[in-house]
Amino acid sequence: MSIVKFPGLGLEFNISKIAFQIGNIIVYKYAVCIVLRNYFGINFSEI
Repeated sequence: MSIVKFPGLGLEFNISKIAFQIGNIIVYKYAVCIVLRNYFGINFSEI
């Protein structure tokens, strides 16, 4: 888990790389972004 801090604003966020987990299968946030990019690129591209 990574910590993102904004000291001037007094904000601190704990950021996880894991989007969700189903049983023993872990799905990371970057994988979700790649899948969504491919989905929208294929389904909404102008041919």
